[in-house]
Amino acid sequence: MSLKKSTDRYGHEYYEWILVYVDDLLAISHKPMWVMDELKKTFDLKDTVKPPDRYLGANIGKWTLPDGREVWSMSGKDYVKNSIRLVKDILERKGRQLPTGK
Repeated sequence: MSLKKSTDRYGHEYYEWILVYVDDLLAISHKPMWVMDELKKTFDLKDTVKPPDRYLGANIGKWTLPDGREVWSMSGKDYVKNSIRLVKDILERKGRQLPTGK
């Protein structure tokens, strides 16, 4: 993980983040393509640099707040669903089942 103080186009200070896990890379910045282009100067990156929809199994989404600001969010919804399905499958093979209910 790398953290750097930066300023957006309106003069607001924020922190840019670069998250790295093995071969997964996520740039959190108001200018993420610039960050990725700078990294490409030193490292071999895949040609598929795009806005994220997943990172390390988490869903990533972009939202617009009522005041017009755009924000990003992460959710483990799909990760949890897949984990439950995996446990159910393992239990089923052993002749057991996962209790249901809320």
